[in-house]
Amino acid sequence: MFSKASYKLFTVIIILICFIYVYSASLPPAYQGIFPVKVIINDGDTLPVVADKLYESNIIKNKKLFRTIMGAVDLASEIRAGVYSFDKNVTLWGVIKKFATRRPDKPTISITIPEGFNNQEIFERLVFYLPHLNREKYLNLAADKQGMLFPDTYFLQSTMSEESIIKLMNDEFLNKTAFLKIGNSGSTTSKNKEINDILTMASLLEGESKNTGDEMKTIAGILYKRLQQGIKLQVDVAKETYKHKGLPKFPINNPGLASMEAALHPLDSNYLYYLHSTDGLVHYAKTYNEHLKNIKKFLK
Repeated sequence: MFSKASYKLFTVIIILICFIYVYSASLPPAYQGIFPVKVIINDGDTLPVVADKLYESNIIKNKKLFRTIMGAVDLASEIRAGVYSFDKNVTLWGVIKKFATRRPDKPTISITIPEGFNNQEIFERLVFYLPHLNREKYLNLAADKQGMLFPDTYFLQSTMSEESIIKLMNDEFLNKTAFLKIGNSGSTTSKNKEINDILTMASLLEGESKNTGDEMKTIAGILYKRLQQGIKLQVDVAKETYKHKGLPKFPINNPGLASMEAALHPLDSNYLYYLHSTDGLVHYAKTYNEHLKNIKKFLK
């Protein structure tokens, strides 16, 4: 059994150790980078995600202590999305105090651009949240980027310009499509298919099939076969393909990864025609007569 004196000494030692631990963990980490350090917190980021971002940015030393204190002061669910700037002298307490204000240095706006949106549709979605954007300027700047503005959820600052938004979306396209061997205009894939043609085919597939599995790749194979045989594509999403042979000159929208993958890796089949019935199912045909029967059976 501890004597009263021993118990008091033990208690003092424990308190001192805890104080040293908390104090050392609250000091700024050693960091020789450029300040201020900016950390972007997105809508829906949980406390562990925020702690990870701060730790990886060398803003805090101890993620567990940060989470514990944030929970203790009831701030865990009160973190606002936005850009937070930290200088080299910020302590753990300074970080918590910044979040306690519930005011990021720069607020962000979450905007989702769906797959298959064309440039006009993207602008309409953006201007709803960012009314300062100029339609003519945006569309002119984005004119040669259709097909290369990646559909995704973006966290934009309220003062961003047309140029910066387009660059952000195009940079995301280049980053996300690197593994598909799709790059800047003028380069080619391993199959010697021009990038513009790949993206144009992908944009057609985006409108022709919402099934991102083998269906989309099978349709891609059919369309490539029709191109090779000099048959008009006749796809509903691009009416010009009913009048003229070949692909449209440029992508008709901004496709997602699945349609790009299908355009790059089509599935070969014996089919030359297809249609979607009113229930969304696809029906294939090897000959025009079979296709006519499918039209009569599933569309009339």
